[in-house]
Amino acid sequence: MDITKEVNGVSAVVTVKIEKSDYESSVEKSMNDYRKKVQMPGFRRGKVPAAIVNKLYRPAATAEEVNKLLSNNLSQYFKAEQMSVLGEPMQAESQPVIEWGKQDDYVFVFDVALSPSITVKIDTSVELPFYHVNVSEETVNRQVDSYLTELGKNVPAEEISANDLVRATFVELDAEGAPKSDGISTDNVLFGLSYLKDDNIKTELVGKHIGDTLQLNPAKTFDEAEIHHMFNLPREEAAKADANFSATITEILHRQPAELNEELFTTIFGADTDVKTAADFTAAIRNQIAGSFANSSRYKFAMDARKYYINNTPMELPEELLKRWLKTGDKAMTDEQIEAEFPAFLSDLRWQLIRNQVQKTHNIEITEDETVTFAREYTRQQLRSYYGMINVSDETVARHADRLLQNDEDVRRFTNRVCDDKIFALIRESVTLKEEHLSEDEFNRLMTE
Repeated sequence: MDITKEVNGVSAVVTVKIEKSDYESSVEKSMNDYRKKVQMPGFRRGKVPAAIVNKLYRPAATAEEVNKLLSNNLSQYFKAEQMSVLGEPMQAESQPVIEWGKQDDYVFVFDVALSPSITVKIDTSVELPFYHVNVSEETVNRQVDSYLTELGKNVPAEEISANDLVRATFVELDAEGAPKSDGISTDNVLFGLSYLKDDNIKTELVGKHIGDTLQLNPAKTFDEAEIHHMFNLPREEAAKADANFSATITEILHRQPAELNEELFTTIFGADTDVKTAADFTAAIRNQIAGSFANSSRYKFAMDARKYYINNTPMELPEELLKRWLKTGDKAMTDEQIEAEFPAFLSDLRWQLIRNQVQKTHNIEITEDETVTFAREYTRQQLRSYYGMINVSDETVARHADRLLQNDEDVRRFTNRVCDDKIFALIRESVTLKEEHLSEDEFNRLMTE
């Protein structure tokens, strides 16, 4: 076997020549196996004439063994020649015709896209913005109220207020306003005023008492998903609720905020918390919010740094070869689609190459413990954000995180996140930061730009 290359900048043409002596013994071994196993009418198992077996199976056996040789040796060649390949080698237009079983020697010609050699400058000559967010009293008070409401309880009330829960009996009405004989009727329908679509109905409900009745159209008052559950209707039949109904109030539930006491503090912050007073609680909430904004600030810095280095790190890329590779990987993609999506692909590729170079240059390594720690913190945040689980035990977090860590894709995702955090921390510590303090609104507007 002979492998040669012709390098032209960030692309190469690699030619592989495979002779009969390279694959003959492997093919013969395969053919012997075929002869022992093949079954054909008129012949006993393993007694089919060799000429027939060769005619039927040798071309496929040759193709299989040659392709094994090709794959294994090409990978070894790239490694030995220190060729960093982008994507996969592609068959060159100059590839000779292959006729399996009709020739002894085979030639394969590949077009190969190569990673460019790049230098990533991370020092004080680079200036990047970093934003600090000033936490307002309004935000702190709003979060305090949110916790008190979330951890409060529903208590019976006689009169409806703006954010109450209401239980009512619904009866469909006919054109004269009387109960429709074959109409929809359902009891114990629970809904919240804060979720109503119709503000006029919301206004009409405020101030009403148990036993009061009003008319409304559920289709104009509630979302389709709510109608599905409220009236036990299939989603495709939700339109049936597009009619006038009477709603008779049977129960009013008012949300009573939780009290600022030790029970609340331990529920939110855990049994070992130092929060003992209302002032401690407010300070702890402020720190929570500040920590959340600090994470957002670091995220914003990461996005700005990524953009800066993509735009300011010179590199040559074999764009036409990369477009061919994309087309080869997804033949359903049109040339128009490739052209439209190529800038984003190229941007991601540039960052991946920059990221790899920084990791290599600065010897950034990720330990298993770091990946596990990240997975557990990620899990804790998910449980809080999506399930409202505020004070979750370490054992519960570990159990959920360990389940995620059984998935190789999640492990790669968490490891990459840890690596990214280290890279952006390195950049943040090494470049010149242009620091600026912003209000919450100013920062939020900046994040949407």
